Parts: sequence; structure tokens; C-alpha cells
Amino acid sequence: MTAWIFGSDGKSKNNAIGERFLTHSLDILTKPSRHAYAWVYVDLELSLLHDLPPVLSINDLQVPLPHENDLWNASSYSNWLEISGTRGIHETPSLNSFFRSFLQGRLAGGDDLPVHHLRLLLHPLQTMVLEQQQLLRIFDTDEPSNRYRVLSKIKILGRLQETQDMLQDLATLLHRHASTTFKAEGGGAGCPQSAKWVSMIMLHLVSLNVFTSIPEIEKCAREEPPASDAARVEMWRRARYPEGESYVLFHAGQIFRLVDNLPKDARPMWWPVALYRASMACWALRTLDRSSPGLQQPEINIDAILPSDEERSHNTTTGIPIVTLPDGKRLAVLEGSNSLKYCISKLERHPSHLVRSIIDKLTLFSDRWSY
Repeated sequence: MTAWIFGSDGKSKNNAIGERFLTHSLDILTKPSRHAYAWVYVDLELSLLHDLPPVLSINDLQVPLPHENDLWNASSYSNWLEISGTRGIHETPSLNSFFRSFLQGRLAGGDDLPVHHLRLLLHPLQTMVLEQQQLLRIFDTDEPSNRYRVLSKIKILGRLQETQDMLQDLATLLHRHASTTFKAEGGGAGCPQSAKWVSMIMLHLVSLNVFTSIPEIEKCAREEPPASDAARVEMWRRARYPEGESYVLFHAGQIFRLVDNLPKDARPMWWPVALYRASMACWALRTLDRSSPGLQQPEINIDAILPSDEERSHNTTTGIPIVTLPDGKRLAVLEGSNSLKYCISKLERHPSHLVRSIIDKLTLFSDRWSY
């Protein structure tokens, strides 16, 4: 029996058995948090892509957050010890506790926050945005002369502004991780930088929800277009947020830019839906009357704006927002169905069942509302 355990080289075989045992034990210890937060990711993505309120509550997420990705992917216990020894392992907070620290501003000075922890903060923020938007839609159906309803709506708009500020704080934390260019780190699905960029795409999708409603846009798009300009404007009023136009254009442009610069194998499987939502948000802001264009204005390429130029883009009141097609041609994104054409041009080179269904929907909307 002893010979079977130790073999001819005794000690080395004992170490191998111990290694397997410790690796198995480590797997048992770390799996609960990894599995729990994998479901949080799924809940967040389903909410973002299907406009459904997240199922999981932040109050119930008390499981400690998993450690950094390279610790997750350690090939053995000794490899795990080697990585953890260089960094020092500390007990991680739960998402509930981590979110409270974020709300209290205690994460602002942290330079070593794992990107997948920061991405998880989008889950409670998405919940807040959808709840506040639902309340706003309820008040939109009330009489504008109802004083108490007007005051309540103002309060909800104030909360939505606070949520927008939180998203900006989270963007600052993510940009701190993404200070180097993607090309400098090589790219690819396993590249740390790609995880940061995917997190940024998700943040911009949540931010779009602050200023627009894709279900309301789709609802309008499926209706029969009225004959007059005035009737069209009135129909689209519930789906348009003109006061947030610069924000919609900025966040949509960031989604265009980030997806375009991510290598195909580094993109999340839902990247065509991200382009679709950004394009639809721009389409809702398009010019609805058929008047002739005014004076010539400078062009603003929204899919080339860098995050550092965000404030300047919001303060710019003149200019024609444009996007660049794969062949280099430029389109005024707020004219007609140009934003939908842009999305189609980006998708048609990547055929799949999902892409075909999106292109069919965009083509239907574009044809129905062409005039």
C-alpha cells in the first residue's frame, strides 16, 4: 500500500497526489462564488438585450465576489499559489457590499479593482434605470396640468440624473483600467483589455436606457406612418428624448467605436444586438419633417469620439453627426434611415441567424418609414 502511494520515487508521487487533492479542494471552495456571479452576468445580459427587469436583487447577493480572472483560470494549486503569492490574497466583499462602497465613493481611489467586479456594478444600476423609466412612462400618460404628478415626475427625473452620474463614476473607474490602447495589449478573446472594452459597451447600453426606450421605438416603428409631418412628430413623441440627444449620440457612437475596434473573436456573442440598439436610438432622433437642409455645418464623427472628449461633445450645439461606412463613405446619422443603413452595413459582412433577423427587422423599419 505504501509502495503504491509513494512509488519508486516516493516523495514526488506523494506531492502529485497532494497537488490533485488541493486543486480539487480549491475548486470546491471557489465554485460557489463563480457560479453565483455567472448567473448575475446572465441576468444582466438578458435584462440589457431584452429590456426585462433583472430577476436577482442586490439585497440577496451576499456571496463573496470571485477573485481575479487569472486566479480563476489557474491550471493547478501550485499555479494558484504562485499567482496569489505575487499579489497577496484578501477576502473579497459581496456584490451587495461592493455596491454600497461604490455608492459611498469609497472605490474612487482604487487602482487595482478587478474589471469583472466593476462590470457587476452594472447589474444594480440597470435595475435602477429600468425602474425609474417605468415610473416616467406612467407619468407621461397623465394630464400635464396635474400639479402633483408634475412634481413627482420632477423627482423621478432627479433620481434618473443621479443614476446617470453613478454611471459616469463607473465609467471613470473602467477608463482607469483601459488607459492603454487595445492594440498595445494585442487583443483576442482572452485579452484583459477586451474584457474592459466589453464592460464599456455594456455600460453604454445601460446609459442609453437612461435617455431612450428601445421597446417604445420599436412600437412606433411597427405602426403605419401617418401622412402629415405633424402627425408623425406626435406619434414619435413618446419615443423621443430630444433633451438627451447629445447623450444618445455620444453613447451610441461609443458602442459603434468599441465594437468596430474589437477583433471578431473578442466580441461578445450579442455584439450585433448592441449595434442594433445604438442605431435604433439614433433613428428615433432623426429629422421627421421633409424640409430642405439649412446652412452648411461642420461634421461630427460620433463613431470616432474618444471618451476624453465626452464633455465637449455635450457642449457642442452645432454640427452634423455622422458615421463612417466600411467603404469610407460618411452618412449623416440623423437623416432618414441612415443610422439603420449604417447598422446593416456593419452586420452584413458577418452572416448568422441572429444577424439575418436583425437585418430583416431594420430593412422592414427603413422601408416602412421611407419618404
